[in-house]
Amino acid sequence: MPVRASDAFTNADGTLLTNHSSNWSTQSGTTRQGVIYSNGVGVNGADDGDRGNRYNGVQPNDDQFSTVTFIVLPAQDGSAHCRESSAAETYYAGGMDPNDFGGGAASRIWKLVSGVKTSLGTGSTLVAGDRVRLEVVGSALTLFINGARNFGVSDTAILSGQGGLGVQHGTIEVRVLDDWEVGDFGVPQRTLLGVGT
Repeated sequence: MPVRASDAFTNADGTLLTNHSSNWSTQSGTTRQGVIYSNGVGVNGADDGDRGNRYNGVQPNDDQFSTVTFIVLPAQDGSAHCRESSAAETYYAGGMDPNDFGGGAASRIWKLVSGVKTSLGTGSTLVAGDRVRLEVVGSALTLFINGARNFGVSDTAILSGQGGLGVQHGTIEVRVLDDWEVGDFGVPQRTLLGVGT
């Protein structure tokens, strides 16, 4: 499972992800995006919708994974994305989403297809500091917490795309997510981001 790209979000507070690096794109269908605070990702406007970003710097194989660390538990949404489309609001997500699905801090896998969210399954409760990895291999979606398998589901709606992340939080200027990675089950190719790259 080679890591193809990673980002520790080291930059000045208030930097939009698309200004932090040209390898980040705003999720298709929205103008909102993650913002850097304390060298992590948060939001700059409370209750202003999901911040979704797609990493366009590499094209992982269709069988891929995305990983992120939860610094604090997001009030509305925090997730690692796989197979995120550049053309539509479409991706698989692993993390938590009490805003749309309830369940408090329950870990969850869901999909967004052309802007329509559907929960695919829930697992154990997340706590601050947990590292969450979503793996998508063929139709098998598996969520790992701190390296241990949490649960898995099956879905065939999304066949390809890139990695990314999403965050929505009720408090602005707070580091919610950090230390993101995307990788796949193919040939190694690694891209590391520094300040302003």
